[in-house]
Amino acid sequence: MIASFFITVALAIASPADIIPAPVSFREMPGSCASDAPVKYRLGKKMEKGAYKIVIDRRRITVDAADSLGAFYAAQTLRQLRMHSDKLACCVIEDAPRFAYRGYMLDLVSTWHDADYIKRQIDAMALCKMNVLHLHLSDTHAWRLESEKFPLLHQTTSWRYGASGEDWKVNRLFAPVAAPGAVGGFYTKEQMRDIICYAAERHIEIIPEIDFPGHVFAALSAYPELRCESYVEEQGDPNQPPYLVELCIGNPRTFDFVYGILDEVAELFPSDYLHIGGDEAKMTAWKTCGKCQALMHREGMKDVSELQQYFTRKVTEYLVGKGKRPVGWDEYAQAALPEEAVVMKWHTKCELPAGNDVIMATHNYTYLCYYQDAPMFERPAWSRYLPLDAVYGWDPAQESGAPSRILGIESCQWTSHLPDDAYLDYMTWPRLAAIAERAWSPESTRDYNNFKERLRKFYPVLDSLGINYFDIDKEVGHRPESLSGVNHLALNCPVQSTSAISASYSQGGLPALTDGICGDWNGDDHRWIGFSEAMDVTVDLGEVKPLRYVGASFLCHKGYSRDLPKEVRVSFSSDGISWSEEIVRVCEISLWGVQCAYPELGINTDCEARYVRYRASRREGPVKWPLLVDELIVL
Repeated sequence: MIASFFITVALAIASPADIIPAPVSFREMPGSCASDAPVKYRLGKKMEKGAYKIVIDRRRITVDAADSLGAFYAAQTLRQLRMHSDKLACCVIEDAPRFAYRGYMLDLVSTWHDADYIKRQIDAMALCKMNVLHLHLSDTHAWRLESEKFPLLHQTTSWRYGASGEDWKVNRLFAPVAAPGAVGGFYTKEQMRDIICYAAERHIEIIPEIDFPGHVFAALSAYPELRCESYVEEQGDPNQPPYLVELCIGNPRTFDFVYGILDEVAELFPSDYLHIGGDEAKMTAWKTCGKCQALMHREGMKDVSELQQYFTRKVTEYLVGKGKRPVGWDEYAQAALPEEAVVMKWHTKCELPAGNDVIMATHNYTYLCYYQDAPMFERPAWSRYLPLDAVYGWDPAQESGAPSRILGIESCQWTSHLPDDAYLDYMTWPRLAAIAERAWSPESTRDYNNFKERLRKFYPVLDSLGINYFDIDKEVGHRPESLSGVNHLALNCPVQSTSAISASYSQGGLPALTDGICGDWNGDDHRWIGFSEAMDVTVDLGEVKPLRYVGASFLCHKGYSRDLPKEVRVSFSSDGISWSEEIVRVCEISLWGVQCAYPELGINTDCEARYVRYRASRREGPVKWPLLVDELIVL
């Protein structure tokens, strides 16, 4: 942590050039003003919603705004400035939000975090001028909200054995409330009203999410009568975890349950929005459930995907009838949605309806559960590498296939790997500050190096709120090999292969093995090539050359490939017909408990050859993941 004292000494005068998010514009003037100078607020000005103007002269501070919202954001700007120094630069600041919706999704299901923790996040969000906190309250792992209509939800599934979602997966056991050895909790309606009120005072809207029709293992554990008839058969699917199950759409009691829950939630949360999930329904049991199949027959459905569309239409129409705007992950947009419905885009590529507002939450730019630094140096996290520069560099409006109706952006924090408050903070900040700036500030102000300078001055602000964070000055950063091209004897040489390339990791094809461009920590950056079975490639160097080294890097990373080769074998030829004896290099890395590894498997040699054959064999056991291979380097 960086002590506030040193920052204050270093900054004699606080300037609008120091704050996060960056204002639309500012103009500094000669002189300074005491930070405790009187502030005069003038409301009713003709400005857009949330806009404000601050004039700081030598003796006073004047704020113009259309309403209390603009005045509040002006107050946050002044609050940040005062945290930096007791003297403020004389200046004129004009500011307004880029997007109306500037959100953060906090998963409270995978791990339990109490009301005080949520309030600390609200305080930090308010300083960053964010205005939506999306609370994920039900899922596979637990149910976190008190229900008077269905009390078994919170009474039997809010506590469990396993602090994190990953720990819980080992046995998937829920526990009675406060049972010995169990962890968890739920929010009473009174506690949630207090959180809602606390957020509203800071102009932050709380949007609840109750996930349907998938991610309902906890709900079905409390009310098993809502399971499909084929629930037991579904457990036998070797390719799916047994907790990926759905509500029985063909059971009329299902809609009594769903509507009853939504009535309670809609009454508790004053937000216009209500998130109903709608993602990752596996639909396996629906294919053999008698009730679901009977409903499909009555409605003339041909595929089980139509069952989810049927469910989505009924639920969204129900919410619209209650005066709410339904929100769902982009899978739910497969149904014909009412115009009031909002789609939350989390897939990189997906089809979006033209007639609905969209919230951009594209996972490979906004998911803070991903590693923020070189994965081998970090505690376990989700599968990708998402550093601060990638978050800050994202512009949702310029994203490929971006919709015309962007309501705003949202950053998501899934907490399966984040069992404690400090680690959750560490994985959230400062990347959430980058999201806040992308949501508030105009694209013209984007400057990553400048943002990092301002970020260093923002750390004491987080310190003052008791929030832990990742120190960007301690960042390891991108994989060094990926930052510049690699020059070697096989550069741009043709490659032949007898091995099948994985469809998921095929972009660039075999030429990517010798293009001189190495991959980063992510397996899907189109620089890593996947081989479905064993790897067997031959490089033609064009002429006989003296050789001293042949090698390639492999990627073992949860989320891409969890496999490394058993061994590699290299042989040489001058004519492509007669080959040398193979040189073997065994991969000695154990996969037990490995989160990630990037071993370079090569051999030293002293020979002359035109052709180089490089083979990698699979380890014993069924093939589940591709072998991911980087640049094949010949020296």
